[in-house]
Amino acid sequence: MPIFRRKEQPPQEAIDDLKEKIAILEAILGDSQFMAGDKITLADISLAVSIPIVKHMFSGLLTEKLAAWYDRVGKALPAVQAYEAALAKMTAEQK
Repeated sequence: MPIFRRKEQPPQEAIDDLKEKIAILEAILGDSQFMAGDKITLADISLAVSIPIVKHMFSGLLTEKLAAWYDRVGKALPAVQAYEAALAKMTAEQK
């Protein structure tokens, strides 16, 4: 059963791996509004669907820079906000 459903704390190795990936994403984002420049692309959409899971499973690891990027993606694509709301509802029901 995935960690997400077991409600277990992720192993430290997973946390360290995610920190590395977040640093890479921040480097790719740089000073741009979106991952591939100043317009939203498939890269942003592909990454955005993972953010609510990261926020739930790895509380506190999402950096300010990536949180701001995610907010911009959500404003550009309301479906991303709807996805996060649905995921939040599902996880609340599991508690």
